[in-house]
Amino acid sequence: MNQLVDGVIRKLQGSGLDARPLERVRETACTNSSEWLGELGLAVQEVQDQSIADISIGNDLATIMVEVRTVWPNIPRARKHDKIHPELKHMLWLNRWVGTPLMGLIAAGIFLSVIRAAMKGDEDWPLMALRASIGMLFVWAACYACCSATWYRRVSWLVQHTDAIPANVRFGWIEHALVATIHLATPGQFVGRIVPCSPPNWNVEGLKGEEILACVDPEPLGPIVLRTPNGLIWPLERGRVEALKPSEPD
Repeated sequence: MNQLVDGVIRKLQGSGLDARPLERVRETACTNSSEWLGELGLAVQEVQDQSIADISIGNDLATIMVEVRTVWPNIPRARKHDKIHPELKHMLWLNRWVGTPLMGLIAAGIFLSVIRAAMKGDEDWPLMALRASIGMLFVWAACYACCSATWYRRVSWLVQHTDAIPANVRFGWIEHALVATIHLATPGQFVGRIVPCSPPNWNVEGLKGEEILACVDPEPLGPIVLRTPNGLIWPLERGRVEALKPSEPD
């Protein structure tokens, strides 16, 4: 464990982050190992409050917390980073606080009217079935809005906590759809043509390749976000794009 802590401290210092909470614990003399682990868990949570872009540091901190919780299972969970990227706040707000409850209320009203009609028996079954189908459509819309809010939060985390990679991107229009041909500068990543799920409302054809950076989600099916001088462009999840494939290492 000491070697892992020392490695995390070196990584934090190399990234310009505050490693003092871990340094204090490393130099602290405790009466037993369980007490030391408790102090270590609290120090890790202090470190996790920072904006950590290096995924390996986050993984090492998570590994330490797994060991800590074997002795202290009730130690408070680290606070989540709730700060949302400014460009995504309105999308998150609309989906979570407007779309989800509104669609849910409409669906509940439709189903309630169908139940009342069925109890009174004053309506034909085909018409009630049609209304129930419409209600299911609004249920699907509520679920979609809720999932979209979660996805935008993931995109916000991705932009703020991962290192951006230079990308060679060319934009074009195919059958009235904006298509981005992407090739990351990092060998072994990916190359392919994808359709952004939310096309920007500004001209992208004039963007130069060196002006675009890509934030790649570490999850295999996570999104890829393009950062440009004009704003963010977030393509579809990689799992939905057949044209996207790993690039050959140089």
